Amino acid sequence: MNIDFNVVEKLSNGFLKLFKAKVVQEVSKEKTVEYYREFIVRADAVAILVRDPNTDLLLFTSQFRPGAAFHNESPFVLDIVAGMIDKNETPLEAVLREAKEETGVQNISNVVQISPAFYTSVGGSTEKVTVFYGEADLSDLPKTLGSEDEDEYIEIIKHPASLAINNIENYNTCVSVIALQWLKAEREKRS
Repeated sequence: MNIDFNVVEKLSNGFLKLFKAKVVQEVSKEKTVEYYREFIVRADAVAILVRDPNTDLLLFTSQFRPGAAFHNESPFVLDIVAGMIDKNETPLEAVLREAKEETGVQNISNVVQISPAFYTSVGGSTEKVTVFYGEADLSDLPKTLGSEDEDEYIEIIKHPASLAINNIENYNTCVSVIALQWLKAEREKRS
């Protein structure tokens, strides 16, 4: 099956870049269809579940998210540290930078990539996310942080790992669920 995909219009150039594409698709030997799709172009992203090996606490952030507000849910979403990969930056460099910027955590050790880069919503976005796990001392973190330049106002939250693992349904971002399921599986392997 042949397909032609051509961007025909840039609809928005804000934080999210929205484009319109013309698609010409051969659906059979006798039939070709033409249609349009809108999609968001975003830089790829990273996320990390950070655990304090001395206290078994996990690091989470809470900040305003318009998607949750749109669905009339609490607009302050509990999530693991996450952010965009800057140009000329590796996923590992990005995740360590984001952890420091969003929470102040430094010296993350035992960092493991726990997922391949995956699409978060391939039907409407180009973004791929890579998830990591790491360990750090979480004892002296601020209660809030973020970047005013990016309109980020982040609350820093720590949860006991056992509580988080046993209540995965309370975490509603894909990266948090993936990271917690990974941690749960790792603990089950060791028990």
